[in-house]
Parts: sequence; C-alpha cells; structure tokens
Amino acid sequence: MSPAMERFQRRLVIGSIAGALSTLVMSAFMAAAGRLGWLTEQAPETVTRRSVKLATGNRIRGLRLHALTGVLHIGFGTACGAIYATALGTSRTTPVAPGRMGALFGSVVWFVSYAGFLPGLGLMPAVGDDERQRPLVMLLAHWIYGGTLGLIVAATNDSAHGQGRSRPPP
Repeated sequence: MSPAMERFQRRLVIGSIAGALSTLVMSAFMAAAGRLGWLTEQAPETVTRRSVKLATGNRIRGLRLHALTGVLHIGFGTACGAIYATALGTSRTTPVAPGRMGALFGSVVWFVSYAGFLPGLGLMPAVGDDERQRPLVMLLAHWIYGGTLGLIVAATNDSAHGQGRSRPPP
C-alpha cells in the first residue's frame, strides 16, 4: 500500500473515532439542555422517530427509540468526523486554530442538516418553524461537536508526527 493511502486510512480511522467521541460530548450538552427545559424533544430523536414512521409506517417509542437514536446519531457523527479528518483536518499550516476550524465545520453540518435536507425530507421543521430555542441549542451543540472534533484531530496529527503544537493557539 502506498504511503499516501496509509495516511488517508489513518486519518479516516482517527476522524471516525474523534467523530464518535465528539458526538458523545455534544450529546452530553444536549441532554443538559433538555434537563434545563430548553428542548421538548431532542432533534436526533425527532429525526429517528419521523424516519422510522416514514420508512415503515410504524411508531417507535421508549427504549427502542432511545437506542436507535443513539446508534444513528453516533453513526452520523462518526461519518462527519471521518469527512473532517480526511478533508479539513490534515493541514498543519492553517492560520485558523483547530477548535475554531472544527466549530466552523460544525456550523456547516448544522446548516446542511437543519436548514437543508432534514426539513426537505420532512424529518424536522424548518429552522423558522421549529421550537423557539431548538435551532440555537442545536447550533451550539454543533459548535461543541466541531470544536471537540477539531481539537482531537489536531492533537492526534501533532502526536502522530512526533511534533509539538504547530498551529497558533485558539
């Protein structure tokens, strides 16, 4: 296997792991937001519930809904982490701090999802038609996801190259 392919595969694995971990951090924030009353239903649960209804005609509730939501949310976060690490998280010379670059990526994921394909498929209301606080809470959650992702990928890149910090501090 070529060195370029080995580097790509390594970034893919690192991004996948970082994406899964970042999704867990994001989910902790979302759970806290729910406990504070900022959300009536978590957006990933809404998407899962509506997806199952659309695909099968059946309703899903309770533990089955929570379990499937967790699997799908971590799966989506893992895939986005792999995309980030292979496409954006490889430059060691960017003038943008990794946490900020990741938060920008999180903003793009939020926009493409919540202002794009999710309302387009009828899985979420349009941003302007959603619960008053949910769009902002979800944007903050995606900043947390992306910032965490950017920091993990950058730290892994630095340690993999046996070098210290090569980017400006945040």
